[in-house]
Formats: sequence, structure tokens, C-alpha cells
Amino acid sequence: MNKDAEYELLSSRAKLPLTSASAVTGEHADKSMTRNRMTLVDTYQLASAYADHLQTVVSYQDASSRETGVTHRNALGDRLRDVSYGERSWQFSVQADKLFKLSPALSHRLSYGFDYSRADISNWFDGVDPGNASFVPRKYFPDTRDSSQAVFAQSEIFAGKWIITPGVRYDRFDLAVRTQDGFSPPAATPAKSLSGSAVSPKLGLLYRLTPEISLFGNVAGGFRAPNATQINGVFDSATVPAVLLPNPDLKPEKSRNLEIGLRAMMDRLSLDIALFKGKYDNLIVDKKPLGGKGIIGDPAIFQTVNIDKASISGFEVKGKLIWGQFAGGQLSSPFSYGKTHGSDDSTGLPLNAIDPAKFSAGIQYSTSHWDLQLNARHQDAKMASDLDSPYLPKPAAPPRVLQFTIPSALVLDLSGQWRVQKNLRINAGISNLSNRKYWNWSDVQGVAATSAVTDAYTQAGREYHVSLVMDF
Repeated sequence: MNKDAEYELLSSRAKLPLTSASAVTGEHADKSMTRNRMTLVDTYQLASAYADHLQTVVSYQDASSRETGVTHRNALGDRLRDVSYGERSWQFSVQADKLFKLSPALSHRLSYGFDYSRADISNWFDGVDPGNASFVPRKYFPDTRDSSQAVFAQSEIFAGKWIITPGVRYDRFDLAVRTQDGFSPPAATPAKSLSGSAVSPKLGLLYRLTPEISLFGNVAGGFRAPNATQINGVFDSATVPAVLLPNPDLKPEKSRNLEIGLRAMMDRLSLDIALFKGKYDNLIVDKKPLGGKGIIGDPAIFQTVNIDKASISGFEVKGKLIWGQFAGGQLSSPFSYGKTHGSDDSTGLPLNAIDPAKFSAGIQYSTSHWDLQLNARHQDAKMASDLDSPYLPKPAAPPRVLQFTIPSALVLDLSGQWRVQKNLRINAGISNLSNRKYWNWSDVQGVAATSAVTDAYTQAGREYHVSLVMDF
């Protein structure tokens, strides 16, 4: 796969009148991406006391990207950048299953296996930065080998209307720095390798009230390892008002999760309702704003950090209502609504990174050859009361600066697909049909309410897209 893109970065432009020599008057970038992937899947029928089926998956991927760009500035010379990224990865898994018939009303299927993955990751940042005497070509993070192994076993016990699913998984990861060359120096602190492991148990229950309606519950342990950028990623520049700090002391995230819900599959309605709650140890918060106004001399500071103890809970409702058949096609309405709340258990204050509640509903008309859908997406406002503080982390003393919060928004999207033949499809659509101005909360954390360029963080206005998809 090859993909090329050109960008005009309007969000970088400084607001008039220009008062700084480094004020950006224009910026554009070109990006090319290449990905070669090969996957081999084999399934074997076995007449064995240990397995009925065996499946193996081997996957290899070689991906790379390169971005070049130029930044035009008010009085300083143009800043040029040339950033490349490469990732070569292998994945292998093997899984076996065996069905045991214990009685006419009781049976269980045992599944067990092994997963392995390895990725060699590299990057390089080159360019020209007039006015920044300290600039040298460098790496954002060192060449890293990210490998993981896991063994797992799970049993599905079928007992009348019950399905009971106990399981356990053992994970081990190794984030190994292969070389410091090109990273430290210039980075002041050498990069750090990290490894760890965890055992994650699971118990799932499903009870069929009727053939159409089921109740379910899951209790499970969770585990998430940091990545190379979160531990060792560094960015700083005398002419770019942002700093990314490494965190070599970052710990893996572990969690205990409970989910209960209901599933219904009826003639005209499919419905899935789930309530969930998780307790987290060392919750990983990616690129948390730590302070700074985002201006030359007082850059915005970001770092990935752990929160020692945290809770995240919420619910999600999704489904589809089928209205019926009209003129040879089916008319239906997909819908979903979800809301999440998170808190730092040490302080009782909210987790800032939680997105506001989102609701979507649409009307879809489908035939055997084409379909058309109008969808409405609504997101709630992110209020100051949803944050651990209405102020940015810096300065800590008055006069303090308020965090920019986002209003609610309703966005309409129109999309369609024409299936020309079995392996050929044409997709077309108009996103943000009403040209609504809105923000995503994840884009504006750390942005001051007094910033003159908050509009630069908005999502795209009315946008048209067409694509041709062919399967081989």
C-alpha cells in the first residue's frame, strides 16, 4: 500500500497583527506512507485427544513514512523539516481447541495458545531551523525493539441456558533500546529499556432468558505496557513553543474490570446495553499537559505519566431499529449512546482525559447494490466542573489561566456506497454537512481559554470524499 498526502497547516498561522519575528505566516507539508504486509493463516483438523482444530497465523509487515514540510515565518528564515519513521514487525500465534461432551446437557470447549510479536522501530528528524543555534538532526526516541509473548487458556462451559467462560492469560513485554546513537546526545538523559509481566484472569457469564434475549457479565484483569514514545520520547526547540518530556520511570498499567449488560436480537430490533467499571493501578495518561502558555519563552509542557489509583466507569447503548422493506430495500436506524466518568482515587478529582458523552443516530436505506445513510453525531460540552481544575497547571499562583473548554455540538454526515460488483465498491460522502464549527476535547487539553487561536483547533468544516475499493 502506498499513500501520498499534501497538507496546508492553517492551525499554525499566527493571528494578525504579527508582533514576533518567529510568528508563522504559512506552513505546508507533504507525507508519503508505504506498507507491505503478508499474512498466512492455516487451519488444521486434528483427530487428537488434545485438540480438534489448530490454527496458526504468521504475519510480517514493513511500514515506513516520511514527512517533509516548510514553515514560513515573519522575520526569521524558513524552517524546514524532514521526519521519517520505520517499523518492521513479525507476529505469530497458534491456537488449539477441544470440545468435551460431558453429558447431553453439559459440555465445554477448551481453547489455548501462544502469541508472539516483535517490532523494530526507528525514526529520524532532520531539517533546517534558522534562529535555533542548538538544532541538530536527531531522533525523537531511540531505535527500539518492542517484543511481547503471551500464553492463554480459556474454557467455554455450556450448561443449559448458561455459558460460563473462565480464562487466564500471561503476558510479558520487553521494550529494549537497541542503540543511543542519534538520540543521546543531544538528549540530556540516555534512554531506558523496560520489561515486565502480568497474569490476567477472566470470568464471563451469559444467561439466555429467551432465544432472543441474553444477560451477560464479565470480570477480567487488564494489562497495558508503555510504548517507546511514552517512555523515551523527547521534543524541545528554541523556536517551537512546545516541549515533550520523557518518563523513564513510567510503569505498566494494570486494571480490574467489571461489565454487565443485556443483548437482544429480535425481528426488528437489535440492542446491546453494557455498564462497566474499572479500577486502575498506574493508569497511563498520554501526553498530559503540565503547564506553559505555549508561547516562545514559556512553552507548553507535556509528559506521559502514571496515576497511582484511578477509577473509570460508564455505560454504552447501541443497536439498530429496522423499520421495514420499502421499494426493494430495507429502511433502518442505527443508534448509539455512551457516557464515561473517571476519577483519581487519591484526590477524588475527575480525570481530565475522559471525553464527553456522545450520541449518534441515523437513517439508512440499503439494497443489494447500494445504500445511503444520513447520520447525526452529538457530543456534550466539556465543562470546567468535569476537570480536576478549571485552570491550566502553570502558573500555580495568580493570575491563573483558565483551560479552554468545548461547547456541545451536533454534526450531520451523509454517506453512500455503490457495490459495482462483488469485489469493487465506490464510497462517497459529505462529512459535517451543515459546516458546524466544533472541537474534540482531546485536541485542546492544555490550550488557554484566552488563546487567540482556539479556532485553529477546530475539526474540519464541510468535507467531501470519494474512494474506490477493490478486493483481491
